[in-house]
Amino acid sequence: MKKAASQILTEVVESLSLATSLSSITDIVAKAGRALTNSDGATFVLMDGPNCFYADENSIAPLWKGKRFPLDACISGWCMRQKQVVVISDIYADARIPHDAYRPTFVKSLCMVPVRAEDPIAAIGNYWANGYVPTEEDIKHLTILANSAAIAIENFQLKETLKNYNTKIFEPSDSEIEHQFETAIHSLAHDLRNPLSTMMLFAEMLRGRVG
Repeated sequence: MKKAASQILTEVVESLSLATSLSSITDIVAKAGRALTNSDGATFVLMDGPNCFYADENSIAPLWKGKRFPLDACISGWCMRQKQVVVISDIYADARIPHDAYRPTFVKSLCMVPVRAEDPIAAIGNYWANGYVPTEEDIKHLTILANSAAIAIENFQLKETLKNYNTKIFEPSDSEIEHQFETAIHSLAHDLRNPLSTMMLFAEMLRGRVG
């Protein structure tokens, strides 16, 4: 029996709150994207300087995992640069699609959602082998997933920053440096708690608000 979107999103938020690496985040999100929309494939695409990096995928057949494409030559790049959801029912009728990259694949339709819409750092792609137009509910669920992914990535980055602080060596006699270090740790610890609390609260809200 197919899980309800609310259950999928709740499990995703809880899993993301425990993720300890970027690869685990991308894996969780790619699997969830496909489950939420009943698509034939899903990708997690990171903005990597002037390129799109296809960091992960969950699909019926290989897509572009591990490959990089210029931002201006890829629909995920368009999605991130324009800060917009992209829905394309026929990829071969849209000039923004690099058709040569898609011909070896099963993809006929797609939906791309930016991660952290106000200043995108990634995008979630969903793909269908047959012509399909995602519903408003599909897009709403993918947007919630993208927002959760953004929080998880920022939380991971904060944890990495905290680790870097912990590995620094300070002279015990240098009280000013020690004070600055303690202040930074306190600030980072506070920031780390807030995303986790937000994500767990979000999970509770989803149980009653998303069907």
